[in-house]
Formats: sequence, structure tokens, C-alpha cells
Amino acid sequence: MYALTNRGPVTCALSGYPKVVLYDAGGAALPFRYARGGGAYVTSRKPVTVVLARGASAYVLVAKYRCDLGVARNATAIRLTLPASRGAAFTGREAVATIGAAGLSYCRGGPRDPGQVIAVSPVEPTQQATRSLH
Repeated sequence: MYALTNRGPVTCALSGYPKVVLYDAGGAALPFRYARGGGAYVTSRKPVTVVLARGASAYVLVAKYRCDLGVARNATAIRLTLPASRGAAFTGREAVATIGAAGLSYCRGGPRDPGQVIAVSPVEPTQQATRSLH
């Protein structure tokens, strides 16, 4: 779960799905397949426009299935490029958890392994809205 907080001096609006890229410790992009919403963890609802006053937050959930055959490489950084409904998009890079349930590991088992798909929620006004209703 990523909180997106408007730290700028003016209100902004976000709508849609952020572009996500996960990187390993050496800085190489991991070859995940990225899905816009859906699955067991992330909402399938269509994106809404989220208006953020100064200091307000919106949320994005980035989730994946576990690695049943083991981990090939761990993601250590994530880059999110946010979809602005008007004006320039914002890109930021952040560290990610590398172990446990919060880990975003690239799995052994090849590109068709279900653990190679990253589900990304649209930008949502609440944490609960990013999650699947299942």
C-alpha cells in the first residue's frame, strides 16, 4: 500500500493507474507482468478522479501472489509514475520490503508463474477502496 500525499502548494487531481516498475538490488528492472486491477487482492472497479487538497492523501495498492517455487530475485525499489488528470505526471522511487508477506519477489518458475504478475490498483481516495471485494 502506498500513500500519495500532496505536499505541494495547490490542489491536484489524479485519475487512473500509476505506471509501476520494480527493481532489484543491482538497479535492474524485474521482468514482471503488470495488470491494472483485479485478482485476489486489488479492486476491479474502474478508476475515479481523486482530488487532493494540500496535505491530503490518496492510495495505491501493489500486490502479487506468493512464489511457490522459490524466489529468483527480490525487488528492493519501486518506481511509481502517477497519472495526473491535468498537468505533469509525477514520478517517485521508494524502497520496498524484501521479505515476508510484503515482499515483491520475482519468482522462479518462468514468466507464466502466477507469482510473476503484479496487480496495481487505480489511485483511490481510501485504503479500503484499493482492495478486492472478494
